[in-house]
Amino acid sequence: MLHHSARLAFVGWLLIGTAASAQVGPEIAYAKANGSPEIHLINPDGTGDRLLYSAPRGTEIFHVDIRPGGGQLAIEEHKTPKGAANPTNSAIKIIDYDGNGSVVGSVRTLQLTCLTGSLDYHPTDGTLLYRNCGPQRIYRLNTTTMASSDLGLVHDAFIASWLGATHILYHVNATNLADRKLWTVSTADLSAPIEVVASPPGTLDTSTSGDKALLSPGSDVRLVDVTAKTIEMFQTEAQRGHFSPDDQKVIYITGITFGKQGQFIIVRNFDGSGSPANLVGRGKFTALDWRN
Repeated sequence: MLHHSARLAFVGWLLIGTAASAQVGPEIAYAKANGSPEIHLINPDGTGDRLLYSAPRGTEIFHVDIRPGGGQLAIEEHKTPKGAANPTNSAIKIIDYDGNGSVVGSVRTLQLTCLTGSLDYHPTDGTLLYRNCGPQRIYRLNTTTMASSDLGLVHDAFIASWLGATHILYHVNATNLADRKLWTVSTADLSAPIEVVASPPGTLDTSTSGDKALLSPGSDVRLVDVTAKTIEMFQTEAQRGHFSPDDQKVIYITGITFGKQGQFIIVRNFDGSGSPANLVGRGKFTALDWRN
C-alpha cells in the first residue's frame, strides 16, 4: 500500500500535461548515425522523410520515443570520449515539432550520469518514463518543467514501458541470471508487482492492446505475451522492434550489431503475411519509434 504522500505525488503527476491532441507530423521517427547523428520523421509508406534534428558531432542517439499524438519526441543522446569504455556525457532531450516536421522552440535537456535503459511516454498525460542511475531506478519526467521523481517501483528496474494508462511492464536486470525477469504492476498499487516471465534485458515496446510486448535484447526481437506469461522468438537478426498503432504491423532495424553500416529499417505484418517493406534504404540506424 502506498503512503499518503506517495499517492498525492502520483495524483500530481496525472495532472501534468493534457490528453494527446490531434496527431502531428509523420508517424515514424528514426535515428541515423552519421558524422552528426540525425533524427528523421517519415510516414509508414516511405513518403515525407525529413530531417528533424542533428545531434552534436561525435555523439550517438540511443533511444527515441514519440509522444502519443505527435508534436514532441524524446531522445537519449550520449558521447563516449576517445579512449573511454563508456559514455560520460548522456542526456535526455525533449524536442517539440510542428506538422511540417520542424523544431518548435528550444530543445530541453535533462543531464544524466549514465545511459538510460528506455524512454516511454505515458499514453495521455505527457510524462516520460526513463531509468536513472545508481541504483537503476525508473523515474517519471515532466517534459515541460523537466522535473522528475522516482516512480516508486519495489524493484531497481532496468527498463519500463506503459501497458496502458495505469499499468507498467518492466524488466529487472539482476546480478543473478535466474532473477532477470519481466514484471507488471498497477500504478494504483506499486507494492504488488506480478511476475510475467524470465527474460534477458533489452528495449521494450508494448502493444496498444496492452497484452503483448516486443523485447529486443540486441540481436533479435522476441514476443512477450503478458497474459499468457510466455516469450518466444519473433524476428531473428533484428533490433528495436516496435508495434504500429493498430498492432497489425511491426517495424525493426536489421542486423545483430548496434549501429552498423548496411542496415535496413523493415516494416512487416505482425502475423507474418505478405512481403516485408524496406522503409528508407540502406544506412546505419540506432533507434526508432512508431507513434501511437
